Amino acid sequence: MLAEMGIKTVYLTPIWEMCERPGGLKRYCIKDYYKIDPEKRTAEDLKQFVEKAHRYGMKVILDLVTAHTGPGRSYRFWQIYL
Repeated sequence: MLAEMGIKTVYLTPIWEMCERPGGLKRYCIKDYYKIDPEKRTAEDLKQFVEKAHRYGMKVILDLVTAHTGPGRSYRFWQIYL
């Protein structure tokens, strides 16, 4: 168990729906900030993961990629914050 090893924080690489792009950097080609990529499971899975991490006294950091979006991307994210 991570908490037993003294780990207090879990960092998750981008989980949002990604562009169709070959190569290792496709996680940083975000298509839609409102959808979790099916490869990363579901919103309910994420919620349960975070809740369980918190029960063990751990924090969860999500990598929010604001400078890299891909073709066909959703601009809704920017409309909320700008």
